[in-house]
Amino acid sequence: MPQDDRLTDRVRRGAKWLDRAAGGWTSLVEVATLDMSDPGQCVLAQVFGRVGDAYLRGLTRLSLDAPPGADPYRLAWEHGFEVASTDQDLAPLAYDVLTQAWKAEIESRRFYA
Repeated sequence: MPQDDRLTDRVRRGAKWLDRAAGGWTSLVEVATLDMSDPGQCVLAQVFGRVGDAYLRGLTRLSLDAPPGADPYRLAWEHGFEVASTDQDLAPLAYDVLTQAWKAEIESRRFYA
């Protein structure tokens, strides 16, 4: 599946944020079940606990690290945790492409670790 450079750049930005916010995060992610369209199986959910609404816990943490007044959903999009209307040219596979971009980033980090 081809990856879109815009998504890849956002995923890298999100991975760098996770490096700071949750060091060692790649060991918490089960790549086989990773699904960015599922708030229970996305990167934020897998890193921040899968109990309750881990996606929102991760999103809250991202917002706390952002400038005051930042839109949390825009932050999620900018960091590759969410798709937006600007990704519609990738639809209906936007989440699939986003999931593949995260899998590639994680596998790359595990390989070079």
